[in-house]
Amino acid sequence: MPESNERKRERWRNDPEYRARRLALNARWAVNNPGVMKENSKKWYGKNKSYVREKSKKWKDAHREEINLAGRMYYAQNRDKESARKKSAAAINRSGINARTALYQARKTHRTPSWLTDFDQRWMKLHYEVAAGLGLEVDHVVPLHGRTVSGLHVPLNLQLLSRSRNASKGNKIGAVRDFPTPLDFDVGLCDP
Repeated sequence: MPESNERKRERWRNDPEYRARRLALNARWAVNNPGVMKENSKKWYGKNKSYVREKSKKWKDAHREEINLAGRMYYAQNRDKESARKKSAAAINRSGINARTALYQARKTHRTPSWLTDFDQRWMKLHYEVAAGLGLEVDHVVPLHGRTVSGLHVPLNLQLLSRSRNASKGNKIGAVRDFPTPLDFDVGLCDP
């Protein structure tokens, strides 16, 4: 008489020899039947997609700090390799990058109000010139295309950030103010 599933589970938990024997049999079967294994995995994933995604999301949420730290450590240890990989990916996906840049520029144009004066536009240009001179990036405090709110492309919505700070801020709302903007000098918040 075949062993019941409950009995097998009990033996798996309590009998290390049984567990080792089953693992060896399973591994041997998987090596001899790679196509069947792959097909079975696909079928199982197809039936349990929402379960897998939910479990994965819970795990990622619970381990967010560890994931971020591991990513930063890997990047720090493999900076040259990652730089080469990004350049290679950019060369392969030039059209995608161009499309994304064009979309960003179009959004920025649509988020630039018609009531801006020439002075405002020169002021914004000065932000970009200062940023380029200091090796910084110009960031929008309220993102141009945020999830809950979209900001305007106006001088008071601009701030200068380092590349890493701008990347970590992402599409979130918030003034970081790592560096003074040209406006800060104009209103007397900083000494020239």
